[in-house]
Amino acid sequence: MTCGTECTDQYLLRNLVWCGLCGVPMVACLMSTGIRYYGCTSTACPRPLVPADEAEQQVWGRFVDLNEAVADILPPDRRRQSLRLVLRRVVVGATGAELRLHWRD
Repeated sequence: MTCGTECTDQYLLRNLVWCGLCGVPMVACLMSTGIRYYGCTSTACPRPLVPADEAEQQVWGRFVDLNEAVADILPPDRRRQSLRLVLRRVVVGATGAELRLHWRD
């Protein structure tokens, strides 16, 4: 497993994901199998890795629901930048599937 900055370019939610159990940022992780995850940076955290694809689909889907006109014309390589403009953070709840989105004012 590789975690940290060397594999973050392919992560839509990098620097936005926080652990709801520990309250610390989560980092991008790439398994040797090529599967992408977000992992808590606290070594004492019991949270398993969170599948990146699932989290990113859920967050992007919510963005599209709220910004359909913009999302329709937005190229995929601009999605991360657009999310950073409207989101303060994404907090991963206890189950890992529960995501709380904290929008900017």
